[in-house]
Amino acid sequence: MKWIYIQVKGWHGLGAIMIPPGLTVSELKLLLGLDLGSNLLVPASFFPLPGGARLDELLDEFDTVYIEP
Repeated sequence: MKWIYIQVKGWHGLGAIMIPPGLTVSELKLLLGLDLGSNLLVPASFFPLPGGARLDELLDEFDTVYIEP
């Protein structure tokens, strides 16, 4: 399990959530109630994260994920 920060474009502040092993980008979008067309970005990556990517393999503890709804 890892903890990550979530920041939504246009909102102030951060939220911290725990992600279980094997959780994919698409599953996180569903859990957060986001449209599947939303983009999730991390500072180290120029491109949006692909839907089938496993977050625990891409992110380090307490990384920030930016959401563009």
